[in-house]
Amino acid sequence: MRDVSAREATRAVNSDYANYSAHLFLANSYNELRDPKQINLRYETPWLSEYLLADLLAPVAAGALSQTVSEQDYSKLFERDRVGVASSTEYFSRGDWVQSGAHYGQMGNFGYAFDSLYRSENGQRPNNDQDQLTLSLQLKQQWTAQDTMFLQAVYYDASAGDLAQYYDPNSARSGLRTRETQEPLLLLGYHHEWAPGAHTLLVAGRFDDTLKSDRPRPAGVAAGPGQQRSGHRRAHARIADAATELPKQTHDLLH
Repeated sequence: MRDVSAREATRAVNSDYANYSAHLFLANSYNELRDPKQINLRYETPWLSEYLLADLLAPVAAGALSQTVSEQDYSKLFERDRVGVASSTEYFSRGDWVQSGAHYGQMGNFGYAFDSLYRSENGQRPNNDQDQLTLSLQLKQQWTAQDTMFLQAVYYDASAGDLAQYYDPNSARSGLRTRETQEPLLLLGYHHEWAPGAHTLLVAGRFDDTLKSDRPRPAGVAAGPGQQRSGHRRAHARIADAATELPKQTHDLLH
């Protein structure tokens, strides 16, 4: 059903590219295809790109700021000036735990959402565990009937062992440990609607991502370039690619 969802959402976007609900439908479809271990990043860029388009195009009253809430079967589309809380907990027999929550609200032409996601997995083999924490704050202000501003700040912290997939599990690196932090990611967006189907979208962002990996070596063996390293990347690949795609997609809105 995930492939069917992505296919139907793509058709909805192609039929009405300026429809925020179509982009949100496609973002939620891509979200189901994402790799929670963050090893396969194939769907990271299209997921974020569609989610940003939905947030920028949607009016404040649409209630699309929180992805946790927008994925629910029932959305309070006809309520105004509200504050709400949503929470979901999943626990598995092997000890894995996923906790997500959202606090959201709308007051006149201002809307906000604070999302949190914590994931703890023990893995299927030694040193295959991971812990992830994601915090995201979205703010949106509608200045006029045609102009809105959007701000998002994201904090991410993840630590894990060797999460790669192997044909032979004995090939896994038993001593590898990784740590990734994003402190924070910032996105600022502006949306102006000239006429139905004619929109201008502007997005600016600050990306700060640090990835560290540590692989212990046997005593007396010098460290090689692949055994211990620390990297600092100013542009996170999956976020930067999504931001790069926005100007291309925005150009399509004007035609």
